[in-house]
Amino acid sequence: MEKVARVDAMQKSSEALAGSSAVGGRVAASESQAARQAENFARAQELGQIGWWRLDTALDVLTWSEENYRIFGAPCGAPQSYQTFLEHVHPDDRGAVDESWAAALAGAPYDIEHRIIANGAVKWVREKAVLEFDGKGVLLGAFGITQDITEQKRSSTRCNGACAGTNF
Repeated sequence: MEKVARVDAMQKSSEALAGSSAVGGRVAASESQAARQAENFARAQELGQIGWWRLDTALDVLTWSEENYRIFGAPCGAPQSYQTFLEHVHPDDRGAVDESWAAALAGAPYDIEHRIIANGAVKWVREKAVLEFDGKGVLLGAFGITQDITEQKRSSTRCNGACAGTNF
């Protein structure tokens, strides 16, 4: 009888290990799938030249995706805030960008195109954001995207110059 009980206990332990191995396999597969999705997301951002950002207004901390750092020509991981963001904005566009942000705080959409200085070069970006408020209307933060539209602006300028005087 004692032998049967030991065999039964060993069988249950073996089944438990097999079950945990299956769970472990599912966890590993899930982690692998999550890593693959993160990789795909990063590649999509790079291909589309679209980065994301999140502003925590209570802490004045601006978090950027790797692609956002690349677009702005900033060292990846460098601390950001609304003020450091404005320092990247072309001096001639800072006032308009700041006014657009103030208008967004009052309920207007934040969807703008402006120039930035990235690694000494002028680039064009489009930014769009959704502002997040608590139940009392206090701003908690914002989530947005930045898209590098420099090439589209250059193409448009070339076309406008080449197409001047042409009726379509």
